Amino acid sequence: MKNCTKCGHQNDDSASFCSACGTNFSTVEAGTVATGGEMLDSMKPTKPDNHLAWAILTTLLCCMPFGIASIVAASKVDSLYNNGDYDGAIEASKNAQKWAVVSAIVGVVITILYVAVVFATEFM
Repeated sequence: MKNCTKCGHQNDDSASFCSACGTNFSTVEAGTVATGGEMLDSMKPTKPDNHLAWAILTTLLCCMPFGIASIVAASKVDSLYNNGDYDGAIEASKNAQKWAVVSAIVGVVITILYVAVVFATEFM
């Protein structure tokens, strides 16, 4: 007897489809589907880091426009991952990190330019 991985119904070993729910046994690998039809947690890729802490810090301390772009991308990571869009979650994570780095670099450059201008005007 063959148990259906979707509903648990017992079927003949020669069956291609579950007689209870109609699941095609040739397309569903044993152990990849839970009783509710969802993918098992062990089969999901690991959730990418959303970089939200860095996004918030660079928004407050460095360059607000690029920091906000980082926060927006960071806020998408968890929802995309939970909806099963793993590639989208990875891409949003990379965007959040990229905009946080850009914000930090721009913030440092602006600070250096400001100090240079203040220093130059002070001694002129």
